[in-house]
Amino acid sequence: MVEYGLPFLEKIKEPILKYYLTDKDEETLFFEHEKLVNQMIEREKIKIEELDVEGVIEYIERKIEEEKEKPFEEVKRLLLELSALFGAVVNQYYSCQWYLKENCGCLLKFLNSQNDKDTMCILSKLYRKWKNVRPEEERKEENERLLRWKKKKIKKEEKDDNPKHLFMNLGETVLPTLKEELLKEYKLCTQSSKDY
Repeated sequence: MVEYGLPFLEKIKEPILKYYLTDKDEETLFFEHEKLVNQMIEREKIKIEELDVEGVIEYIERKIEEEKEKPFEEVKRLLLELSALFGAVVNQYYSCQWYLKENCGCLLKFLNSQNDKDTMCILSKLYRKWKNVRPEEERKEENERLLRWKKKKIKKEEKDDNPKHLFMNLGETVLPTLKEELLKEYKLCTQSSKDY
């Protein structure tokens, strides 16, 4: 700090990403998932007992698409509610519970799973889906911030003569749909180990 001073500290405290989930958001999902589900069910008039896993994923995709223009601070609560809704619907078909894991956030753990893969990180997937459907100029700005940070990191590693990271392709990557991703992961978590 003596060498760089306060201007340097001000510069490094700027977040790399414009919007991001915090530990507090993950804790909110963990501690308030029932409240979040009930608020959403009541507000949206959802009959949770009529939803299956595929149906809830389709509902989530529609809601995220509807809210893609809104700022992150307005959408964050919805992402928490949708994550909690997913967990509540899944729990109707397969026993599961939320748990907090340090450095991983709030995970949906499938109880009685006979697989190594027995958790799903729902909130981060919904957040990523929302980010990916944002208007192009919003995504471009976010990608440019990340790109500048990545370039700085690579330059520093090159100076250290120890490059650890390959350059990320932020352009033409084709991501699976949210439905494909969640269904695949759900099936991995719920199939027995002898099924694969």
